[in-house]
Amino acid sequence: MKIDISYMAVPGVKRLDNPKYIIKFIKRISGCDITLNTRKTEVVEARQVAMVIIKNNTRLSLSKIGSLFGRDHATVLHAAKVVPRYIEVDKQYAKFWKPVLRHFEIDI
Repeated sequence: MKIDISYMAVPGVKRLDNPKYIIKFIKRISGCDITLNTRKTEVVEARQVAMVIIKNNTRLSLSKIGSLFGRDHATVLHAAKVVPRYIEVDKQYAKFWKPVLRHFEIDI
């Protein structure tokens, strides 16, 4: 299943470095509230991708990124480690999340 995310972008504006925009974008594409304190797989995966995008596109500290989601810096490091691995080994995961990462100019 290929997902077209172009309709979710604001015309003429790419807010690649705005954490609030990134979180809102990931919430819309995943259909999950990634700021909730839950361990449901779909929420965790979406949250991890959002953390990776924010880490790569902003100058925020790992602690600050974690605090956006009620997590700590170690969770952000873990997300940065596992997202590329999941993309490599899980075709469904890669099909869903790779276009989102590309939208934010991240090539994994």
